[in-house]
Amino acid sequence: LALASGEAKLVQVRACAGGSTSGQACTAYQFDVRRLASAQAALSQLLVTADSGRLDCALSPPFSPGVPVYRAKVPYGAEADIDVEAARGGFVSFTSFAAAEHHALSRHVARKRRRGRPVVDVYVVAANRQGQRKYHVILEYQANADTALSSVRSNVGRVLPLGRRSAHQFLLKVPLHARQVAISATARDREGASLSLRGRTG
Repeated sequence: LALASGEAKLVQVRACAGGSTSGQACTAYQFDVRRLASAQAALSQLLVTADSGRLDCALSPPFSPGVPVYRAKVPYGAEADIDVEAARGGFVSFTSFAAAEHHALSRHVARKRRRGRPVVDVYVVAANRQGQRKYHVILEYQANADTALSSVRSNVGRVLPLGRRSAHQFLLKVPLHARQVAISATARDREGASLSLRGRTG
């Protein structure tokens, strides 16, 4: 007899004496069979992905139902998706225990600020609606490793790369009558990179 969590079925059994099937020597029994709902409030799955699910974000520590706090590293420029599933027929929510009505949920976390570590709370309610557990997922957005320049300019002359494939050395031809030279550069990562200009004069 297969029963889902919290399910009940009425089972009838007939016992007959001497192999009789006429019903005169038979007694009928009824059993109210119920499978109690689980009191365990826990997650059976916690996944954090980026790039529309194409990239898994490692959890620290690795997922275990009894661990309540996790950190997930999200690549630079990506937005995260969190997928959770409750264990033993429980219910989950990203807002509160009272709102837990689904066995599994997904949430997209848009990155609105460059700095900071967003924390996503996961609320789990047991199948019997009594047990509760709260999880925390801290999203750590990785810094950009791009140090390339998108442009180098000067107020006089032209800035030319030294060689066809050079991206680190440039040549500036300054006219003879020029008295002041100003050089400016723009990073390809305008949001996160910082620039400083240093050099020799003479």
